[in-house]
Amino acid sequence: MTTPTVTHEPNRVEDLVRAHLPLVGHLVRELLGRLPAHVSREDLGSAGMAALATA
Repeated sequence: MTTPTVTHEPNRVEDLVRAHLPLVGHLVRELLGRLPAHVSREDLGSAGMAALATA
């Protein structure tokens, strides 16, 4: 049995990231109140965007 090959079309990936970017902002707002005060909104947003791009 062979493993299916996943091909990533650059434009499709970029479109998916752009489409789900508002979700990162929503999650940042949701989580910010539950995290320690030293966690900045910018750091959390950057981590969310990196995770989205990686996914």
